[in-house]
This record gives sequence, C-alpha cells and structure tokens, in this order.
Amino acid sequence: MRRLAIAVAVLCACAAAPAGEPPVELRGAWTHPTSWKTRADADRMLDRADAMHLNALFMLVYYYGGQVAYRTDLAPMLEGVADGFDPLGYALETGRKRGIEVHAWFVNGPGRTRKGQGPLEQHPEWAALDLMGRRIDWFDLCQPEVRAYQRRLMLDCLKRYPVASLHFDYIRFPGRQAICACPVCRRRCREETGVDLDALRFTALPAIGEVDGNPLAEPTTARTLVRFENDEPALAVNDLLKGRVVLLNWKPHRWCPVAIATAVRRLLAERGVKEGNRVFALDHPANEDRRWQRYQEAQGWAAALGYTVKRATDEHLAALPAGVAVFMEGFYDMPDDAADHLARHVEAGGVAVFMDGPVFAVNRRDSARRLLGFRRSGKYFKGRKELHVTEAGADLVPAEAGRTLDLEAVRADWTQWTRWRKDQISDLVRRVAEGAPGARPGARVTAAVFRTQEAADSVHQDWPRWLREGWCDYVIPMSYVETPEELDAHFAWWKQLDPSLARIIPAVGAFKIAKDLEGEARAAEIGKQVAVCRRHGAHGVCLFVLKAIDDATAEALGRTVFRGKATPYRPPAE
Repeated sequence: MRRLAIAVAVLCACAAAPAGEPPVELRGAWTHPTSWKTRADADRMLDRADAMHLNALFMLVYYYGGQVAYRTDLAPMLEGVADGFDPLGYALETGRKRGIEVHAWFVNGPGRTRKGQGPLEQHPEWAALDLMGRRIDWFDLCQPEVRAYQRRLMLDCLKRYPVASLHFDYIRFPGRQAICACPVCRRRCREETGVDLDALRFTALPAIGEVDGNPLAEPTTARTLVRFENDEPALAVNDLLKGRVVLLNWKPHRWCPVAIATAVRRLLAERGVKEGNRVFALDHPANEDRRWQRYQEAQGWAAALGYTVKRATDEHLAALPAGVAVFMEGFYDMPDDAADHLARHVEAGGVAVFMDGPVFAVNRRDSARRLLGFRRSGKYFKGRKELHVTEAGADLVPAEAGRTLDLEAVRADWTQWTRWRKDQISDLVRRVAEGAPGARPGARVTAAVFRTQEAADSVHQDWPRWLREGWCDYVIPMSYVETPEELDAHFAWWKQLDPSLARIIPAVGAFKIAKDLEGEARAAEIGKQVAVCRRHGAHGVCLFVLKAIDDATAEALGRTVFRGKATPYRPPAE
C-alpha cells in the first residue's frame, strides 16, 4: 500500500499546475562556488537551475580556507575566480532576472585549509582541542571571539548583498568528539557550569565517556589490558615474535582518556618506538568508505600521541622500514596481502596499531585472525561506556587502585558539558538572527541541519530550539537517502516539532538517487522523493547538489516534477 501511495503521489507531483497564479513552493538546490569561478561557469549553473524551474539557489560563499565567493575586506576571494568576477554578485543579478533567489551559504565549523593559510593559521587559538589536547581543524564555536568573527563575516555579507537569507551549515561540532577542551573553554565551562573538564580527561582509569565502535571479540592469542564494563576487550595487544599489534576496540579519535594514550605510548616504547619518532598512517584503497577521512583520523591521533607522522599507501606495506609503527583506523576489510605484509613487519620487530579494527577481515580471513589474535567481530556499539584496567594491564595502564567511579556524578558532568556546548553554538545563531534585521530589513536566517534528533544531539546542534526561539526562519534537514520509504520515515519527528512544516523544508539527496540513470528515468526517481514531501504538506524541497544533476535530468525534472514556474515559499512572519 505504501508503494501504491507513493506512486499516486508521483503522478500528482508531475501533474501540471492549475491555471492562474503559479504555485507557492520552494524549489531549491545547494551549489558550490567551484562551479561559479567564471561567467561561463555561472551561466551553465543558472541555465541548469532554470531548466528545472528552480526558484532558489543556496550558494556556498564561505568555506575554502577562509576564502569567500564575494567581495569583502574581511576575507580573500576564492582562489581561481576570474579577475574582476564577483560570483555572488553575478548570481544575484542574473538570478533575479530568471526568478531565482540566492541565499548566502556559510560553512561555520570546519577550518581545514588547503595551503596552510586561513583563519585557524592566523589564530591557532581558535581551533578546537579535544580532551587529549589534540588540535581539531574545526572552529571552536564555544569561544566568544570565534562567534564574533563569524557573526561579523555573515552580517557584512548581508549588508553588501541583497541575499534571500544567511544560510548556516556545519553549525555544529564534529560527530561525537570530546571537544572543545582548550584553556578558554575549560575556564568558561568551570565558571558557568561548575564542571571541571580536567577531571573528564581521566589521567588514570577507571573512566567513562561517549564512544562508538566496531569491536573485535573472542581474543585467542591477544591479551586484554583494558576492558569495557561488560568485560569485552577495549585495549588489547598481540605479540608476534619481535613485534606487537595494538588494538583500540573503538574510535579513539572521538574520545580517548589520557590514561589510554599513556598506555599506548608505553606499549610502543617497549618495542623501540619513542615519542617524536617517525610513524606511518595508512591510506589504503580498501578503505573506500571515507578513505581520506580515515587516514586523516589515524594521522591526527598518532600525532596527538607525540609522533612524527608520515603517509603510507598499500604500495609501501611490503617495504615498511624496520621497527616503525603503522597506525590504521577503520581498516575494516583488510585484504590478505596487507595482513601478510603487516604480519611480516611485526614479526621483524615493527608495530601495527589498529583503531576500530578490521571487523570484516577477521570474520573472513585467517590472515587477519592471526595478525590481531581475535576470532570474530563483535556487535557495533554507541553510547557511554566505562573503561577498567585488567590484571594483565596493571603495569602498563595508569590506574587508581580501588577507586570507583561515581557514575551519576560523571554522567551529570558530561550532560552539563553537552548542554553548555549546545548553548554556545546556539548563541551564534541567535546573535546572527538578532543582527540580521539591522543589516538588511526583511532578511531571513536559515540552516542546513541533521535530520534526526539522535544525529543532531551527537554534534550539539539544538536546531529545534532555533525554531522555537524564532532564530531561524526555516531549517533544511539533510535527508540524503536513497529511497522514498527512508525519507517518509523522517516526517514523524519533523511534524512533532512543526505540524504544518511551516519552518521545515526537507532536503532531497539527488546526488545519491539513481546515479546510473539520466534524463526522464532519473528524474522519475528523484520525483518519488519530491512526491513524498508534497504528500506530507511540505512547502518545498532543496536538492543536494546542483552539480550532481546532469543537464538531461534537469530538463526532465523541469518538464515533469517541477513543471512550470513557482513562487518561492516564505514562512509566515511570527
């Protein structure tokens, strides 16, 4: 019945609009400035949007290394933009003639730069730090100076350009990471909440924190040095001849007590790898899922331990220098040849450090089981977990003998810190919303947000509050799914927050849908998700991303799903 309802809704979605006034519906798409570096590039994107009968473009104007896609004294123009060309200015001028409103899309969180130049290089104190003291290439949105900088940048854009809205994105912290614990945040959090973040660093076990991971289970030759509260291995070692394999049975880049970092340094030092020594982080093609991200996570975590980190690829595994350590995160489907190369390296005196280990390989391959010393994978977990030292780890892992955790007190501190971080991020949204009318009367504020409550909470993004307080005119949950059924399931929570969907505009992840099709066939698949949104009474959709929609599909969407022009939806004034 659900499939039949969706099919009927698609027919309705593709029907012509009634005679008279055009329908009121936001038909938006996000678009990256790399597609707007010249007038010719811009015209191609505008032609594509026009062919689809879109009436709103969310144009990324601030991200790449602190560069912007408009003219301002506060930041440099995006590298590669043609001399004299103003991408945002041209989009506004030309879009207006085509009935397309343009929104200024800002990426607020990530601060990574491509050539070592940008705000976080000019102000390294603005970068977030985790509880280990590891720098994260992310703006510390808990710092008033950082929020003031971003507010100034956004309102300056609004003063200079008649954009339809200031559009927040990545207005959050990275997923489930214990940040920020810089000196400013430690002081302010202690003063404003009474929580001592130093106590949450856990220089000795036991410890408790927010973790997730894909664990290995049933050790054979591996020794468990640290266990979770359910006695499953957390930190384990498997010694092979002269060398050692170390397993952290979760994703330590998201949370890692100082005591664990100390234990890992000691484990490596016993095999001759000292702080400051060169180690390698593996970038392997088997890590097809977020390959670059996993390499960066391994690289960053090894650097936080005090090592000098170099990149290694699969070609390097057969000839790793003797006695060095190689770090790997999320190497889930480690092939036999990689396991064999690593085994020979370890047996000759090297070290292999696995984080969130090779769960698929251990289930499938003897080579992985021998290397790690585990029989099989365990069950994925996510949430608060306790870490306790075992008898085997007593001499290596810092611990306070006989100390028991006051779990309720620690949980209360984590909850307070989480609430405080949410409030700091929300403060930037509030301050921009309060300043927008003064910069340009009638200006709107919008945001791209996580689509579920669990996901939003995990990154400290309290967007339901932004709607309640009236700080956002509307939000766009990033519902990037492959099927109409998956999209349909998200509306229940959205309608709890906003029964009429007056201030929630769903996203449709066009880049994920029917990528092997084009033209009318692909347009029909995208149209199924648009139909779900219309059936629920949504006042529009926003597609991600314009560049991912080929011209043939764009023209087909304009003939069917988005037939005829529409007036951009604007939420009613409160």
